Amino acid sequence: MDKGLVCDKCNNYFARKVEKPFLEDSTLKLLRFAEGLESKKGKVPPVSAVMNGKHAVTLWKDINDKFAGHVDVPVEVFKTIKNSNHKRYALRAIRAIRA
Repeated sequence: MDKGLVCDKCNNYFARKVEKPFLEDSTLKLLRFAEGLESKKGKVPPVSAVMNGKHAVTLWKDINDKFAGHVDVPVEVFKTIKNSNHKRYALRAIRAIRA
């Protein structure tokens, strides 16, 4: 947008009250993650997910990376999965994200 077209006060209001809540909506974040749509800072927003039906994890991606995505798994969750019957399921989920 050309400088001076919208006053700073109006632009700031739009950014805080309209744009930010819209971009932080969980459905839109998931769409942006799936499509690899970057923010102004060049980052794809991470999304929260549940692994094995009960473990909260964060999915993130870097469009310049060879992997389709990454999973941040808290240490306690990793230990639980490592020592459970869900090892295959967790590994399949991680491989699917890399595909």
